[in-house]
Amino acid sequence: MKTVIRGVILKDYLTFKTLASKTFGVALALGSGIPIRFASHFDPAFKNETRRAECLAAACAVGVACTFSAPVGGVLFSIEVTTMYFSVRSYWRGFFAACCGAVTIRLLRGFVVQTEVTVNAFFQTSFAPDAFVVKEIPLFVVLGVICGALGALYISFYRTVVLFLRNNERAKALFQRQCFQLDRLPNIRTSCIQHHFFSAWSRTIFFRKGEYEKEGNPELKFGMNLKDFFTNCTFSEDPPSFLACNRENFDHWMDNRESVIALLVIFIIVHFVFSIVCMTLPVPSGVFMPIFVLGAAIGRLMGEIVAIALPSGVIEGLNIYPGVYAVVGAASFSASVTHTVSVSVMIFEITGQLHYILPVMLEENINRLNNNVHIQISVLLSNAVCAYMQPSFFDTIIKIKHLPFLPDIPPSNNL
Repeated sequence: MKTVIRGVILKDYLTFKTLASKTFGVALALGSGIPIRFASHFDPAFKNETRRAECLAAACAVGVACTFSAPVGGVLFSIEVTTMYFSVRSYWRGFFAACCGAVTIRLLRGFVVQTEVTVNAFFQTSFAPDAFVVKEIPLFVVLGVICGALGALYISFYRTVVLFLRNNERAKALFQRQCFQLDRLPNIRTSCIQHHFFSAWSRTIFFRKGEYEKEGNPELKFGMNLKDFFTNCTFSEDPPSFLACNRENFDHWMDNRESVIALLVIFIIVHFVFSIVCMTLPVPSGVFMPIFVLGAAIGRLMGEIVAIALPSGVIEGLNIYPGVYAVVGAASFSASVTHTVSVSVMIFEITGQLHYILPVMLEENINRLNNNVHIQISVLLSNAVCAYMQPSFFDTIIKIKHLPFLPDIPPSNNL
């Protein structure tokens, strides 16, 4: 979409056949439980090139807004990801379309999901206003540095895997010539094959303990781990502490203090590797939700470690809430991989709270290269952590596929 909106014509890309194959492919891929997620779809474009670009930009905003019920963040995210120079007149169109899509998905969610008795955020949190203190900000800075470095490693590893599968003769013989050379409707047929194969695999790795046996449980998705990571309690605490989680709902994370850290580390490693592997499959998928969950796990791991190391809190009497670290980690890692700052707005709409706006904005600044010299010193740190190390995930895909596009102008060329 970034290439198309910037004026490049890709033959037979925005066609009804592609729309049909992507629609069925996304449904089958999501049903298999593998760690992917749709990011946005596209709508039929007008024949006028100018109108077509505006329509596609609005369609991207609608896709993100419907996925997370975040119209404001969806519009800002689509602007950052897809366009180099955004037309101001298109802003209200994208915002209006995103609001209509978000309202529609909220209403449909209330009718379909019986537990949705009111219109809430998709991952509603309930942190107290004093969920973090000023002395914790250095810890959030450290978390931002870690997420920025891991984001660069994520992009580098993805590029390595894709190039290996394309250039290695054995890999091409195994995956391309034998498995994926399907003559008709490759997206749909490949999705059917992957659905059966990866369903058993994903149930083993990504489902929570004992959850698959619950017949009809609607939370058989790897993304539902976000509810665990964002919860307002501590896995490493034991009752009768008021910070301890309810063992009936979080028994799969709370065997003992050591197992909490070990389980989170295993989850991060497995999700880090296999989410990249799954995104190399020839099925329609998105990158935002996998990196969002991965960032939440990284933040939760750091929060649990800090809670164990400082049981009385950074300040005596003010406890550590690992859920806040999970929220900040999700926004930070997502921002580092996509090179966007609008994730900080989306996280507030996704969780429905603004208490952690300061640490989140600090994290975004650490993960984003910003050319404005008036921004705080923390933004300068981002230059070394993420933006100077790797291009964004979307630019990496464009370069791997050798698609023509207009690159961003470096700051030095403006002099």
